Amino acid sequence: MTFPELLINILETRKNRSLRIVSSEWEGELLLKGNRIVRAAVEEEALYGLEALKFMIEHQDEIKRIEFRPFEEKEPNLDVDQMELFNLVVLQEENEVEEPELEGESVELSVDPEEEKLLLPICEKYFSEKGLKLIAVNGKVELSRELNTEEVLNLIEKLAKSDEEAPCRVEKLLVRFDKLFCLILTTGKNYCAVVADIEELPNYELDEPAIDEELLSVLTSQN
Repeated sequence: MTFPELLINILETRKNRSLRIVSSEWEGELLLKGNRIVRAAVEEEALYGLEALKFMIEHQDEIKRIEFRPFEEKEPNLDVDQMELFNLVVLQEENEVEEPELEGESVELSVDPEEEKLLLPICEKYFSEKGLKLIAVNGKVELSRELNTEEVLNLIEKLAKSDEEAPCRVEKLLVRFDKLFCLILTTGKNYCAVVADIEELPNYELDEPAIDEELLSVLTSQN
C-alpha cells in the first residue's frame, strides 16, 4: 500500500490521529483531525505545512515505518481534505504546476457506443442515471460524465495497481469526497472504478455486498 493510499484510508475513518513517519534520514509528523490533515512537519528538512506533506509523498519510498501515536492538539499549519489530497497526488505524479480539477468540463475520451458494457448494466440497477459520473474497467471507459476523466483515470490506475513488493495490496478502496465518492475494486491484474454523486452513497451502502460481488464477478471473468 502506498503512502497516499494509507492516508486516504485513514481520513476515511474520520477520527483524530497522530502519525510519526520514520525513514533512515528524516522523521515526519502528521496530525489528522476528522477527515482533514491539519498539521505536517519534517524537522530535519525544516519543512512545515503543505511543503512537508509534499515532501513525504515525494519521498515515500524512503519510509521505513509509520507509527500511530496518541492524538494531541497542536498548532495547525495545514488544512487538506480528501479531495485536496487526491489532487495533490496527481500533481506530484505528473509534475504539473497547476492543480488539476476533478469537477468541471468533461474531457471527452473515445467511448465506442457499440462496445460491450460490462459494469454499466450492474451500476444502473443500483444507482440513478444522473448520479453516475465515471465507470471504467482496466482503464477502458464505459461512462464519462462531468469529470476531468483523464486525470481521474490516471490516479485510479495508480491506486489500483499497487507495487507487488508493497507490504499489502489494496483490494477495495472507497474514497468519500464532498460531492462524489469513488469505489475501486481489484482482483489479480484487473481493476474497476465507479465514481458517483455522494447522494448515491446510501444506495451503495444498502446493497454493498451484492454490488461488490457483481462487480468482482466481472473482473474475475476478464483475461
